Amino acid sequence: MVITMKDRLRTKSFGHVVTKVKMEVNGIKLTDKKDNEIKNTYNTILDFFANKPMQGGCHFFSAAMYILLQEQDIICNLMIGEVKDDSFPTSFSHSWVEIDEQVYDIAIMFPHYMEGQPPVFAGIDLDNSEKSTRKYGINDKLRIDDKVAQNAFNLSVSDYLDGHPQGKDYLWKDIFKMGKRILKDKTIEELRETYKDRKRVLKLIKEN
Repeated sequence: MVITMKDRLRTKSFGHVVTKVKMEVNGIKLTDKKDNEIKNTYNTILDFFANKPMQGGCHFFSAAMYILLQEQDIICNLMIGEVKDDSFPTSFSHSWVEIDEQVYDIAIMFPHYMEGQPPVFAGIDLDNSEKSTRKYGINDKLRIDDKVAQNAFNLSVSDYLDGHPQGKDYLWKDIFKMGKRILKDKTIEELRETYKDRKRVLKLIKEN
C-alpha cells in the first residue's frame, strides 16, 4: 500500500514529507532568473521545519521566507488572508509568500485546528504536481476572532518577530539559523531596522 503525503502529514512524519517535497521542488521550472536561489531558500526552510515543526507557525515561516528572499534581491510579497481548502469545512486565517503572484506556502503542513495539507511551491500542490485548488484570499478581512492573525497583520515584520514570549531575538535567531549563508554579513539589528516598516499584504481574490 502506498503511503500518501497526506497520510504522512496526519501522522506528523514531516521528515518523509520534506524529502518528497524537495524532489518535487527541484523538478519545477521557474521563469525567475533567480530560480536556484528561490528553490534553495524554500528547501532550506523545509529542512528547518522538519527538525522544528511549529503548529500554526505560518506567520513565522512566511516572515522568514520573505526576509531570506528579500535579502537575495528577490521581489516578493508577504501575504495574509482567509484561506479555504476543500478538505476543511471552513476558512482559516493564514500567511504565505507570493512571487509573481504565485503562492509559496510551507507552514500549511502543520496548521492549527485542521489536518496538515501538502505545501505549495509557485502555485503548485507538491503532492500531485498540479495547480493548487486551495483558495487564498477569499474574504476582504480576517476573522475577527483570530487574534494571532490580527496581531500579525497589524504589526510590522520586525515588531511581530520581536514579540515572542522567549525574547525579542528568539525568532530572529531561528531565521539566522535558516539563512546563515544568506545572512552571513548581517546582524539582527540591521534586519530589525530594515523590516521595521514592512507589513503583510491582505490578499483578496480578484473577481472576474
